[in-house]
Amino acid sequence: MDYETFINITDKLDKFKIINVEGDNKCFYSAIINEMIHRSDIACLKNPVTFINKKTFRIKNSIENFPIIDLDFIEKAKIALELKTIAWLSNHRDDVFPELGITMRELVEMTHEIPFDLYIRRDIDSEPLWGGLAEQVAIANLYNVPIYIYRAVRLNKKGKINEGIIKTSNIPNKDVRFQHTQTILPFKKQSNKKLNSLPFYLLWKRYSDKTDHYMSLLETD
Repeated sequence: MDYETFINITDKLDKFKIINVEGDNKCFYSAIINEMIHRSDIACLKNPVTFINKKTFRIKNSIENFPIIDLDFIEKAKIALELKTIAWLSNHRDDVFPELGITMRELVEMTHEIPFDLYIRRDIDSEPLWGGLAEQVAIANLYNVPIYIYRAVRLNKKGKINEGIIKTSNIPNKDVRFQHTQTILPFKKQSNKKLNSLPFYLLWKRYSDKTDHYMSLLETD
């Protein structure tokens, strides 16, 4: 691949600001919480359960105004969001995920490699599970919001796309760009114009030890 093609299929660094989260097997939920905060009025950030039960996220806060939230609020919101996600998957277990032509039950079992009944009945603290495609579909439908998944990538000297390097300060190397890899839409939604909430953006990264990690991407404009 030549560099011009690489530029055309990727986005420049200043499109987003990366907000990293703890790699505690719940990084997906932490990243989504950041996206929800970014789309919310500060007045909504008082009660974590009320916050999670919001139906729409239409505000576009600037990066400079991204609020500093109490860690206890974040932890309680993460728990509430995961339980709400599991409840949605339980209630919609027989719904078919159009892209794969399988039910949500089958998607959960394929993603996590455990029986569906065990997935929904487990203790989320003692038996944590990472968030994947099934959980992304649940979030998209719960909040009627599109979710865009990106990777940080770079073009090597041989013209191949490699994983981009992101420093511990959440700043990518200068040769890194963002590549859109997947869009998750609520069922029966074909256009963002029909959606009630602004998009959530996530950065997915695979490390050299084959572990996966999600981070938040906050729009800069």
